Amino acid sequence: MHWVRGHRTARLLGLPPAFGIGDPASLVPLAGLAPEREDRDIGFIPHFESAIRGAWQDVSELAGVTLIDPRDDPLAVIAAIGKCRVVISEAMHGIIVADALRVPWIAIRPLASIHRPKWVDWAETLDLSVAFHGLPPSTALERAHLTHLSRFHMGRNVLHRHSARLRDIARERYIDQAAQSLRTIARAEPQLSRDARLEEAQARMLEAIAALRRRPMRGRQEEGHSRAGATDVSPDGDRRLGAP
Repeated sequence: MHWVRGHRTARLLGLPPAFGIGDPASLVPLAGLAPEREDRDIGFIPHFESAIRGAWQDVSELAGVTLIDPRDDPLAVIAAIGKCRVVISEAMHGIIVADALRVPWIAIRPLASIHRPKWVDWAETLDLSVAFHGLPPSTALERAHLTHLSRFHMGRNVLHRHSARLRDIARERYIDQAAQSLRTIARAEPQLSRDARLEEAQARMLEAIAALRRRPMRGRQEEGHSRAGATDVSPDGDRRLGAP
């Protein structure tokens, strides 16, 4: 193990907190992928599940913002973020890339609660308190996936079979409500991590990458700590308990 996204993940895996360095998407500008900045658009990035089930293109047009589809080519998504003066995103990595590119951002609380804890895990590594904004579903299909029905395989099959019909139920009402909320959110105060804190996290990631290249099978030791009772794998494949 060389690093994990945050302290919460480290704790769940029984690792020292120092292994929680941050999300590697923060390295986008250091990987030669930084686009030209234009400070032009207000961009909106739904979670990819919302993009599949919702009507966010229609909502974005009605709200006067630019939709950035997370299913597009990654370089196209990064370039689109670089054109924005503000990014509104339900997708966590849309926020992380925007933050790394120093594009101010506004976070949307993910519709599916399962996607929420990882935000806090990442944000704590940058001493951030994310101010989430709520955005309603843009279709009846999205809303249906938030019910208990979506927790079961049979229920998901039912939703899939009736997806076209569910998208059309009260379509204009769902789109109007979502667009009204998105317009309001676009006027909120955006956030950005501190330059020094981001640079510190990036430096630690680069150190971890250097260690990964040197000794990929040994993992990283942080300040002499190791996971008690952990099984290590030596370069020659021998498994050892509590190996240094």
